[in-house]
Amino acid sequence: MNMVLAYNTANTKPPKSWNDLLDPQYKGKIGMPSVSSGTSYTFVGDLASNQNFGWTFFEKMKANGGVQVKANNDAVQKLASGEFTLTVVLDYMIKAMKDQGSPVDYVIPQEGAVMVVSPIALVEGGKNADGGKKFLDYVLSKEGQELLTKQNVVSVRSDITPPSGVPSIKDRYKSFSIQRCLFE
Repeated sequence: MNMVLAYNTANTKPPKSWNDLLDPQYKGKIGMPSVSSGTSYTFVGDLASNQNFGWTFFEKMKANGGVQVKANNDAVQKLASGEFTLTVVLDYMIKAMKDQGSPVDYVIPQEGAVMVVSPIALVEGGKNADGGKKFLDYVLSKEGQELLTKQNVVSVRSDITPPSGVPSIKDRYKSFSIQRCLFE
């Protein structure tokens, strides 16, 4: 899942950059989910810690009339209704609304989307380790990943075709070594 820049196709052209959220032409027509939402918290943390944006970016966004709504779904609904022109939201939610005929779409900004990781693990010493293992096996199975794909989520498996109109993980992400990035 990714936090992307979504827009109302009925009233604006596709944006190009996260900085479009600061453009005065969108004043009072921009929003994002509350930072109490885990995905929005990830987005804010990523941009606030980025030297090209920093906390100043969010101060400018607020000065441009940017507001927080309760959750991703609220941001999507306000975008679809035209109350928002631009919003920061999860990619798969916009894809689902677009597929239902809403005048919405998204772009991956030129600076890149903010990936929201969704780890899955088994707790050591848990009371139902067998049930947990079965759940893990199902979620990571071909059947489980195909079910997620039907919800417009990109599978972690290379043998699963991504949702229509969505790039595969191989096409969407650059491979890198954390070891090399941190220590070389």
